[in-house]
Amino acid sequence: MNTRASGLILTAVTVQRRTNHITVFIRGRGNIRFHPHVVSPQLLAVDFPNGSSSLSFQTLQVGHRLLEEVRIEQYPQKLRLAFSLTARVRYAIKTTETFLAVRFAA
Repeated sequence: MNTRASGLILTAVTVQRRTNHITVFIRGRGNIRFHPHVVSPQLLAVDFPNGSSSLSFQTLQVGHRLLEEVRIEQYPQKLRLAFSLTARVRYAIKTTETFLAVRFAA
């Protein structure tokens, strides 16, 4: 019997581009609990405990002046989205019942 709490099952990652900012929308099913942390000035990681991905890709090339790419990394007890930034930028995270939005601005 698996007693692990269920986590987010990632179903979509989309990007909304603007000149001075960019927003990444993360959609999925299940518990949207997350833990963001700055790994370095140019790398933000957002971990989803007990999460998994149903996507067929592991890297989303963005090519924006603020955000190079988003990597989807599966670990034994978490799903991680790693945001490779082009410089030190500000970020804000907004959650709703259906998605998590990560906005990056200069």
